[in-house]
Amino acid sequence: MVRRIQEAVERGEECVLAEKVHGEGVENGAGISSADMARAVTTSDEVISRIVRDSARLTGIMAANACTLLSLDGIVIGGGIAEEMGDVYAGWMRESFEEAVFPKALGDCVIVVTELRENAGLLGAAFLARDRLG
Repeated sequence: MVRRIQEAVERGEECVLAEKVHGEGVENGAGISSADMARAVTTSDEVISRIVRDSARLTGIMAANACTLLSLDGIVIGGGIAEEMGDVYAGWMRESFEEAVFPKALGDCVIVVTELRENAGLLGAAFLARDRLG
């Protein structure tokens, strides 16, 4: 998403995060966080909203494909923007998920956003180490 924000700013589209793309001491959009994007969406920034909604749309399609392939009962989504926006992001995902899932009976699949936030990777590594080391 950061790359898409950078491209939009370079095309001359105005958004509240433009300074974080080319601000002083900022390289390659490194100053843009998930929290920044979530705030921009809540302030109705059209550029950021479009990019974040498109991310949710694509993630929903990907989730539908996984559900179709594996007949899943539930999907847990995590990561920066999903966790920052929570149910809003999951709702946007759900829209494209329901359009793409096949058969439609799999549309009952539950989609939830993890609450582990930045601790997810650390906890996952700890559980993996525990399982491998005994």
